[in-house]
Amino acid sequence: MILMPFVLALAAATADPPAGVREPLSLDAALARANSQNPDLRALRERASASATRGQAIRQQKLPRLGLEINAQSTDNAAAVFAHKLNAGQFTSADFDIARLNSPNAVSHLGSSLFLDVPIDLFGRINLASEAQAAGQKAYAENVREAEAVLSLQVTEAYLGVVLAKRAVSATEKAVTAARSREGATQARFAEGVALQSDVLRVRARRRAREADLAAQTAEVEVAEAMLARLVGAPDGVRFDCTDTAKPSTNLEPLEAWKTRAIGARPTLLAARG
Repeated sequence: MILMPFVLALAAATADPPAGVREPLSLDAALARANSQNPDLRALRERASASATRGQAIRQQKLPRLGLEINAQSTDNAAAVFAHKLNAGQFTSADFDIARLNSPNAVSHLGSSLFLDVPIDLFGRINLASEAQAAGQKAYAENVREAEAVLSLQVTEAYLGVVLAKRAVSATEKAVTAARSREGATQARFAEGVALQSDVLRVRARRRAREADLAAQTAEVEVAEAMLARLVGAPDGVRFDCTDTAKPSTNLEPLEAWKTRAIGARPTLLAARG
């Protein structure tokens, strides 16, 4: 009974989070989490691992194999008994008796053999298959690197998209509050006879337009948060409060240097060459 609260607390901690849970998340944490938990990237890594295993299996076809065979047999078949005694060199003059030849006693035979199997690849088929598999494995590895880079870009875009969308929602909420205040003031002036009905309709239309903008931007926040949650491999219903903001960056490296670097180091090009 004393362990019951501890067991319940442990079960609650290890269970999936309920729907609607929000967690703080930095950009670096989002990138690290996506690199380890994104389902598409994990599937690609598993395929690369399977390709490496196939390559290892092909290379092992050239290795010599040492084996041991053991054969145990007991029989009273006349031909088999004759053959066993003949092979063992155990014939006696009594064994040539007609009655014993026709109906011999059962004999037991235990044989063992040790063998060494050395494959000979006369036409280089195994070597060619091994080289092809190695090239395919290298291409798979480069595809994984490319997928990691693309995922990093997507996570950064989704993360900053959430940040900017929330800022837009905050600004639009202020605009909606101002529009509602202006509409109330205009209606009060219309009630006092110092404003026209057209003024009331104009500010009401503006307020409704701001509310429509707010609804659209709120939907954009939900879409961006759902995309971010999918990219980082979060459980269903979990959303994140982004703690980082967009930071300006400067790059003094010329464009030609970036082009040269992409041609020499882009994983997609390396995979295609493989």
